[in-house]
Amino acid sequence: MNLQMENFIAILINVLSVSVYLFIIQSLTIKGKHNSWYDFIVASISTMVILLCMSFSVDILYGYRLDLRYVPFVIGSLYGGRQTAFILFILIIAYRYLLGGEGFYLAIITSVLTLVFVLFYLTYIHEQGEKTKLKAFRIARIVFFCCLLLVIISFSFSQNYFDVSFMTFLILFVAIEILAISTSIYYLEKTKMDIELANEHMKLEKLSSVSDIAASISHEIKNPLTVTRGFLQLLQNTKLSDEKRTTYIDLSLAELDRAVAIINDYLAFAKPSKDNIEILELNEQIKYILSVVSPFAMLHDVQIKFSQTGNIHIKGEKQKLHQALLNIIKNGIESIKSGGHVAIKLEEINNFAKVMIEDTGCGMSKEQIERLGIPYNSTKEKGTGLGLMVVFNIIKAMKGTVDVDSKIGKGTKFVIMLPKNTI
Repeated sequence: MNLQMENFIAILINVLSVSVYLFIIQSLTIKGKHNSWYDFIVASISTMVILLCMSFSVDILYGYRLDLRYVPFVIGSLYGGRQTAFILFILIIAYRYLLGGEGFYLAIITSVLTLVFVLFYLTYIHEQGEKTKLKAFRIARIVFFCCLLLVIISFSFSQNYFDVSFMTFLILFVAIEILAISTSIYYLEKTKMDIELANEHMKLEKLSSVSDIAASISHEIKNPLTVTRGFLQLLQNTKLSDEKRTTYIDLSLAELDRAVAIINDYLAFAKPSKDNIEILELNEQIKYILSVVSPFAMLHDVQIKFSQTGNIHIKGEKQKLHQALLNIIKNGIESIKSGGHVAIKLEEINNFAKVMIEDTGCGMSKEQIERLGIPYNSTKEKGTGLGLMVVFNIIKAMKGTVDVDSKIGKGTKFVIMLPKNTI
């Protein structure tokens, strides 16, 4: 095997070793920084890579060797601490002595300068903020490069090795080491920063989800409280019969129970469970919903029309079905200025129950329809958009669909398709 091939193999082994080393250090830094064995593992891996790089170094001139030993030396020291730095320093000096050659004293000088740079960084820069650390590292890198080059040139003069070929080697050696170390540190710090940013983004998303849930709870509780307030206003009428008074009180209590159930669902992040699912007859459920929402409609001077059909049974959670339909009907009532109506029609189509809720309100544009269900996007002045988001999620959980048709100035029509109970 000729010299060029041997040098090529040596360079390839150096590059591959350092690449694998950086990947391992990156994984350790991300996952095991707080592990008690972290420094020992970093020191051990750095030791193996240094020995590998030095064993397959390129013999250039006068016994001087070119390899990437200082990459694991600097990286291992910066991420493993001062103790690791001294261990790796002694290792490099000892192994370089065993390898022999004219470059031993130059290796000592280079290693000492590198150790000084590492200790300076660990003592005065490492604990600083990211921006200060980055700026200081750039300055230290330039100073280190100049000092190292100056010392090596002075050493070459004192040893009478000064010629164009040798100086070219020295400059190449210093440039490669500095570039390799700088690129490696940049890669590790950039990866670390990206992961920290990703984790921070995840935290912000979780906080945003909590905010959405809190706003959604507020929105959902507002519906039963608004209905209850309407019944309480009606109870102020001294001419009410005892029967109606009892009915209004019972409905108010039922709505307050619904508010408590909504809170419990959100606090537990409740999902549809088999224990809560039951067979529901849609006509009965819609009649109950209309009895609840009627006072609210009366206050807004809005009529509610219901066209019922034969018994249609579906499977789902009663509480959530009420929540979804109440949201749509209440939105329809609020969209009507005065004197309009909300029409509810129930049909049976093949294996599906079709619920149509149509109002004569202000209507929506195509752009507004496309944004329905998006949090904090609402056609109402003080709306949050969370009500319809809950509606869509509930119907989807029931394996149903929601279609919306609307024209500005003419009103809005919701068509809900729910699978019938097959039993």
